Amino acid sequence: MCGIFGVINNDSQSITNSTMQAMADRMIHRGPDDQGIISGPNWSVGMRRLSIIDLEGGHQPISNIDDTLHLVANGEIYNYLDLKSDLIDLGYHFKTESDVEVIIHLYAEYGYEAIHHLNGMFAFALFDENKNTLWIARDRLGIKPLYYGWRSNTFGFSSELTGLAQLLKSKLSRKGVVEFLGYSYIPAPNTIYEGIKKLMPGEEMVLKNGKAIFNRYWECKASESWDHGVDAAVERLDELLHDSIKLQMISDVPLGVFLSGGVDSSAIASYAADLSNGIPLETFTIDFEGKGGEDAQFADEISRKLGTNHHNITVNPQEQFDSLEELICLMDEPMSDSAIVPTYMLSKAAREKGMKVLLSGAGGDEIFGGYPRHFPSKKFSAAWFAGLPRPAREISAHALGMINPAHRVRLKNSARNFATNISGVNYSLLSDALRSSDDFSQLLGKIDYDFMGAKSKDAYTLMGLDVNDYLPNNVLTLTDKATMAASVEGRVPLLDHRIVEFAFSLPQGINLLNQNQKGLFKQTLNSRLPPDLLWRKKEGFNAPIHSWVSKYPERIRDELLGRLSPFLADIVDVKVIEKWLSHPRLRRQGGSTLYALFVLNRWVRTHEYI
Repeated sequence: MCGIFGVINNDSQSITNSTMQAMADRMIHRGPDDQGIISGPNWSVGMRRLSIIDLEGGHQPISNIDDTLHLVANGEIYNYLDLKSDLIDLGYHFKTESDVEVIIHLYAEYGYEAIHHLNGMFAFALFDENKNTLWIARDRLGIKPLYYGWRSNTFGFSSELTGLAQLLKSKLSRKGVVEFLGYSYIPAPNTIYEGIKKLMPGEEMVLKNGKAIFNRYWECKASESWDHGVDAAVERLDELLHDSIKLQMISDVPLGVFLSGGVDSSAIASYAADLSNGIPLETFTIDFEGKGGEDAQFADEISRKLGTNHHNITVNPQEQFDSLEELICLMDEPMSDSAIVPTYMLSKAAREKGMKVLLSGAGGDEIFGGYPRHFPSKKFSAAWFAGLPRPAREISAHALGMINPAHRVRLKNSARNFATNISGVNYSLLSDALRSSDDFSQLLGKIDYDFMGAKSKDAYTLMGLDVNDYLPNNVLTLTDKATMAASVEGRVPLLDHRIVEFAFSLPQGINLLNQNQKGLFKQTLNSRLPPDLLWRKKEGFNAPIHSWVSKYPERIRDELLGRLSPFLADIVDVKVIEKWLSHPRLRRQGGSTLYALFVLNRWVRTHEYI
């Protein structure tokens, strides 16, 4: 686990050490244990390392025997031991015990097809001196980030935005800011900077002579090809969960588990406890003072059942707000999903207890149908409907829209309703706050395009919107940024690509068993978790934003009315913001936007070079 970065000058100009060191210094929190930089005539790649596997020998960059291939990698290759064994049989020699060294030898053997052999979370860059090519790639689900951009003849890439923006002298993007306010994140490939893009999940790029060729090597698609019934599906899912968690528990440093008290984290804790060789598992829960939720109670119950060494971190609103401000200083781009705050606070607490790796339950809702928005209408999403073959479902959904004109009208705004469900944004209020009607029109146009599938009554279509957009752009981004801000590696076993592919190979009637959220997943966990946990209402892992806005209006007011950056003042109307802050009802309705603006403005002011 680390932060990677690199520069290619296509005009044959050398890259200075100070340039590379500046990029390294921007992400020291991602890799406090080690640093490495290697350079050629017009290229340079480097890294900051958080040592997880092969603590002494896993220094990067890693090169091949004849020093013509040079690799920097962020993340983990979970199946590296099997790959290494196969490569040794083929005659390859290894310099280290590191997991990522297999990438070099796989490339030497299979070329760009090597990526299909990898099971892991990763973003890497490999420079081939003989071919004068740079190959960069990102894992299938987008667990690890990778940004890239050009300025004149200079190409740069990095795990974080701010150092890259400084290198490329990039300016803030008006479009990026408006999308941030409308989504609560900025959907890939866009970023908050002009001229800098995100590599898409499951995407690779080859750069040669200044020309870039992109390829999407993996995408999540529903096949519904499973024809072995429910019992066989339960057995297969159990096998996959066991194997994924076993692989992701490989570590040369202390490892713990986020235990929120929900189904996903409890499932991971249960399997991990079985695999811990009798050593008590370290589990971590956050409890929001005054929230009155049941999550912490269920986490305690699961901990007692599994015999874990449990750490319950109780925090008050003041501590949460202070942590938010601390986190903003460490974030390379703004995030307005409040779940980033408890994730960061838990990561910090776990790090103080000696943990460098934490297993997270992220992704379970997206791949197993865990959100109510995956079941848009009980009237049209009955069990019989889900059990129909996919073509029949599509025809039926279309026919319903044709028969019922009122239903067709509702579908017009289905994309925006879907976006509201994700972001919590009141778009009517946001339209008042944006100075330019063009900004708002373009935002709605993008929402309508990105979420056009939201009009569907097909659950897999709706789940696919989450897997391909919300999951990588929001859930996984905040998980990466919050854990790395605390110098902790966050792993997500439910997003082993084999599990994702299996989930979407199931007929909906099996995956969403009896039209229950996470129906099959819960059925698989029946013998592991108590029924009152499995079937209770989902609470979520969010900090209480509206409580913050209500409790600390003066801090919000000071930030947005007294210190609003000129750039943002040109985009949002200060008078409208002042009106919201002065009226409790508007303050509540516009709470998500007020919070997003607070985070964004504080972030802009913190990163003064922008």
